[in-house]
Amino acid sequence: MNTAGLTELFSKCEVFSRLPPDDLENLIRKGTLHQLAPGAVLIHEGKTGEGIWGLVSGDLDVSIEGESINQVSSPGAVVGEISAVSHTAATATVKAATEVSALGIPHDKLHEAMKDSPSLAEALIRSMTKYLGRR
Repeated sequence: MNTAGLTELFSKCEVFSRLPPDDLENLIRKGTLHQLAPGAVLIHEGKTGEGIWGLVSGDLDVSIEGESINQVSSPGAVVGEISAVSHTAATATVKAATEVSALGIPHDKLHEAMKDSPSLAEALIRSMTKYLGRR
């Protein structure tokens, strides 16, 4: 999928829905599209935030201490925001449950994009706040 297709996909997800298109495109350009086999680990529980992942296709399994707590299957869904933004240990492990296509954006590139786009920083903080409010 090209940058325009990824921008369209991620503009529909709640995290980035209010982000100016140019800011979202800039973020996407900082990432790399990965094809992952079932069982591949995207985020390791307890490891400091390595980056965020945006699901393009497939299913992800989210687990805490080895126990599955959630399945992520909506294209455009984003995982890893809390540990990547705050650069703290991840609270869960995220693995590919099926063949997965996902956009990985490393921590340093994410923070570059946040410095360039206050709207992006606000969107990620809003997402984190919603998630933490549900815990």
